[in-house]
Amino acid sequence: MHLVSVRLTLYEADDCKVINQQELLDKRIIRLSNEAYVQGTLLTQADMAILLAESTKTIMLHGKAQYIFD
Repeated sequence: MHLVSVRLTLYEADDCKVINQQELLDKRIIRLSNEAYVQGTLLTQADMAILLAESTKTIMLHGKAQYIFD
């Protein structure tokens, strides 16, 4: 396993404008994934779960919903 340091934005001012918690979580998952990718790495579902204080199952379900509907 190769670990890489990255800078991620856990909170952004626009986070306050979301309608509900699901939208906020979706927005954060997308943002963190994109930021990591731009820096040359990927985040696992476990990484996301730790960063966002959610279960890996919740991260997986939100990720699938984004993939299906986007």
